[in-house]
Amino acid sequence: MKKKLKIAMFFSSNPERPDGLLHHIFYLTQELTKLGHSVYIFGPNRKSALPFKNYKKIINLVEIPFLKEATIFITVKSKKFNDPVKTIEGQEKFDIIHIHDPYLPLIAWEILKKAKAPIITTFHTAWDENSGFNIIKSFIPLFQDYFTKVSGSIFVSKIGKKIWGTLLPAKVKKIVINNGVYSNLFYPLENKNKKITLLFVARIVPRKGLMILLKTLKELIKDVSNIKLIVLGDGPHLITCKEYVKNNQLENFVEFKGYITGKNKIKYYQNSDIFCAPYRNENFAITILEAMSCGIPIVGFDSNGVKEILSGYPDSDLIVPYKNIKLFKEAIKSLVLDDSKRKRIRKWLLAKREKYSWEKIAKKTEEFYYRVLSRGRVTRPVH
Repeated sequence: MKKKLKIAMFFSSNPERPDGLLHHIFYLTQELTKLGHSVYIFGPNRKSALPFKNYKKIINLVEIPFLKEATIFITVKSKKFNDPVKTIEGQEKFDIIHIHDPYLPLIAWEILKKAKAPIITTFHTAWDENSGFNIIKSFIPLFQDYFTKVSGSIFVSKIGKKIWGTLLPAKVKKIVINNGVYSNLFYPLENKNKKITLLFVARIVPRKGLMILLKTLKELIKDVSNIKLIVLGDGPHLITCKEYVKNNQLENFVEFKGYITGKNKIKYYQNSDIFCAPYRNENFAITILEAMSCGIPIVGFDSNGVKEILSGYPDSDLIVPYKNIKLFKEAIKSLVLDDSKRKRIRKWLLAKREKYSWEKIAKKTEEFYYRVLSRGRVTRPVH
């Protein structure tokens, strides 16, 4: 029987508004704990919206807007813990230090350079070929010296591996392990909607595409009026989107519900008919997995992340070229008008969802830990 591991997880995101990365860590650590491993989480000195266990706040966080599309998080030392590496290594004799999005400055870089335990990294970010985020590629070579001690690296999608794989030395073990979903929480229910309900779930920034969806809705209601759109999320682009709804007399068709978590969020999935994913620069969206697990037909743009999740999707006309409002409208309209089509897609989604169970994702991660540790490329003996 293989020994149970002591694992340190480190992240640099804002725990007050958990995104896909934070949910990934939360669910993964839950399942690793069930497998008998001891997991400690180290992150910014902010209140967490997720009930993490063994969470130690050891750094401060600075948020910087990037390309009006995202926020870059920069971590800096706090007065209380002026040596984060010593703080982590003083907590336990960890078998592994697992850093999420390790390219984010500055404390992740310090751990990469100074930590004695074997280091695993997970990359959660990716973008499309024509994205403005490609500017980052020119800076990737500048990071490479920090990654010479990495023992293994996980990517949550194939496109993520393609983008970030060149950052790592050839000797580093690399693997794609996707995000997951709990089908025992996100499961389908028969709704009794009087109107066909569209659902959008994301942080409200331009790259998530809410404005494009609203413009599509404006055209859609000219053909079908028995619909409504539920929007879950907040963010810097929210005011602009609300103004668009008001200025275009869409108030009777759109409901902004704000940032919703937990069981309340699940209810919105279960009471929706169509999930709208007009995302771009998406890696492996947990929201799409949640919609899949609830059996909601998905319509969206052909970003790499969306296409990877929905590989083999039975109705390819529902995944349309980016910003093509005409085709996006027709895709949604086809689902609104065709109940048999929604049922057929629902059956396909429910058959595929078990592939992404968090139990399986955690088991794959555990196996990868053991593979990395067994290779002997460690800086100290495994105790």
